[in-house]
Amino acid sequence: ASYHAYSTNAEKTTHYEAQPSINDWVSGASPKADIKNEILKAALHFVPQHGWTWKSIAAGANSLGLSTVAHGLFPGGNLDLVTFFYLTCNDALEMQLSSDAQKSSPRGASKDKIAFIQDAIWKRLLLMAPHKETWAQALGILALPQNMPVALSNLLDLLDIIWHEAGDGSIDMNWYYKRLTLAALYQSTELVFVQDKSADFSQTLEFLERRSKDFAALNSCSQKMSQARNTATDVAELGFATLKNVLRMNTW
Repeated sequence: ASYHAYSTNAEKTTHYEAQPSINDWVSGASPKADIKNEILKAALHFVPQHGWTWKSIAAGANSLGLSTVAHGLFPGGNLDLVTFFYLTCNDALEMQLSSDAQKSSPRGASKDKIAFIQDAIWKRLLLMAPHKETWAQALGILALPQNMPVALSNLLDLLDIIWHEAGDGSIDMNWYYKRLTLAALYQSTELVFVQDKSADFSQTLEFLERRSKDFAALNSCSQKMSQARNTATDVAELGFATLKNVLRMNTW
């Protein structure tokens, strides 16, 4: 996964411009990457108990005997923890899709592109399953106005991974359009996923299958620019809906 974009956004959303970004930590570019990664990995074990909060980060550091050095290492607080998990899932998805591609060359040739994308989204959601019960809180954190640049960077990283592994090499306006439609498909399915109580998340899978048909129709539509504007509006509305839903749940 590519993490370079997050660094600029992180500087805009915190007062710690000299601090390495969370992307540096995940990618290992920061000298303190190892210790920060270990703390955040440990913190994930406390998310079911404390949620996506600084309390989880502190508990993770304490479990490693690093409580005295944890303070100040994470200027983004809970956003750093959410982003660490989000990008870790992105990275894991990229590895899965790349591994699958090695077994069927060229990329995406073993199935049609829409089916490939549907499968990629499903894999990505399953990677979040261990923290499904608290993910609505994480979505609320990402939806806060001050966190939107980071949230967008995280999402674009995911969209790039999926389209790249699907074999798409668009460099024209279709590049933007395809990411807008994929963002709408992924985010709407993600919202269903966090509220899904069915066995094996069957309701989410059924929703994804239905919306994938709409996604296919949108991407074959001749009126792409008009549809793109509508899709952009849909994506924005999804963000506000997410925040409202999470606020109503009062999970933090």
